[in-house]
Amino acid sequence: MIINKFLGIQDLSPEAKSLLRTFFSFTFINSLLMSISGTFFALNAIDKIGFALTGVMMSVILLTQFIFDYPSGSLGDYVGQRWILTIGYLCFGFGFLVLSMAETFTHFLVIALANGFGNAQFSGAIDTWLDSNYKKVDSIDKDRKIYGYARSQVGTFNNLALAASYMFGGFLSVTFSRQAVFFLQAWFSLILVSFVLLKIKNITIEISKSDVEIPSNGKEEGINSYFAYIKGGMRFMMSSKAAFFLILGIGILTTTWWIWGSLILFPLYYGYSGDDMGANLLRTIIMLNGVPLGLLVSKFSKKISTKNYPLMLLIFLFLFFPAVISLFILVPLENRVNLIGFVATIVIINISVSTIFRTAEILRMRLLVDFVPSEYRNSIYSLIPTITALFGIPLLPIAGQIIDSFGLIAGMAVILTVFSTGFMFITTGTHFMKSGSGVDSLEGQMALKASKKAEVAH
Repeated sequence: MIINKFLGIQDLSPEAKSLLRTFFSFTFINSLLMSISGTFFALNAIDKIGFALTGVMMSVILLTQFIFDYPSGSLGDYVGQRWILTIGYLCFGFGFLVLSMAETFTHFLVIALANGFGNAQFSGAIDTWLDSNYKKVDSIDKDRKIYGYARSQVGTFNNLALAASYMFGGFLSVTFSRQAVFFLQAWFSLILVSFVLLKIKNITIEISKSDVEIPSNGKEEGINSYFAYIKGGMRFMMSSKAAFFLILGIGILTTTWWIWGSLILFPLYYGYSGDDMGANLLRTIIMLNGVPLGLLVSKFSKKISTKNYPLMLLIFLFLFFPAVISLFILVPLENRVNLIGFVATIVIINISVSTIFRTAEILRMRLLVDFVPSEYRNSIYSLIPTITALFGIPLLPIAGQIIDSFGLIAGMAVILTVFSTGFMFITTGTHFMKSGSGVDSLEGQMALKASKKAEVAH
């Protein structure tokens, strides 16, 4: 089968192949239908309410996500990921419907609440579904290299879906209006609900009871069982130095991309292209270039160990931030076509983000498959964006005000500081993992014991 060969999963079991093909289909369809307004979502807010209030709006999104993220992740562990994904799409649909008519800051606050609650449902859900089920059905993938390769290939093909979606959205925006695109986006959200309900189901397989950690004493029912999942995720994070520093570091580092994507990235696209269509063209070229680069990254990632995760982040740090800051200094943004800025943006993002950081992300995903116990996976995967929100809530308005007052270069300095902090925590966490001294509590020992049992069983 062509898809099996493309994903490099020919040697896996039929169940594992089916699982990864479903993930491939979901990722492709989601990107194709849910990204048509992605380029000018933030631009629309900046145009309507300005940088500072857009920062406040993004902070409200994160605050809402912060409140509901971890409870939603625990709910996903309890009832299954398909149901919280459904809730998420319904929230996004409502948010885009309001966005198609939004004019005032009050409207954007309503959108922020809907998006924040939707993000809370989505964060970690599909990754939890994939990782937990993959551990059930895989028996040959040592060090998760096949898994990492397949995830990278999915991301590579996903670039094609994103490119098509961006160009389609840009065409609709120029031909009709941004509001028409937002309205269409609302309907696409409803279409994806049916896909989730039909396809995102857990695999049922007979496993030994000794391979599964029960969330509390005995098999509890109802609300007590749900709260056992809530406590389980937090207990795991606090169970060892490795878990604490790694999860905290990933959460802080992810805050970088909230500030970048909300306040800097799309003004950058617009500043060197001049209009929505040009911004989408620039973004599409970057995505299309990412396809051959992604193929190279997929092959390269199979040859390196997860121990190199911090090293890839360090290379990215010293490459990406100086390059972007230098670009802003040498080629100021003027909201018109600037060929030098246009080409330089493509080169910088493709080399740093599409290649270096993408490799780091593959290593991170491989690392977490076995490090995180499946029993609490959705809770822990939701804990990461909760941490992101905790830091992003105050930082987004601050960054927005700094950009308003001092420009995008000052905003990049904020992002550099946040990224560096996250990197230091991640490096500390991986150090404890390598030294074996990170497990200093009963829960941490139980998590590692469960992971080793699972390896033996497979």
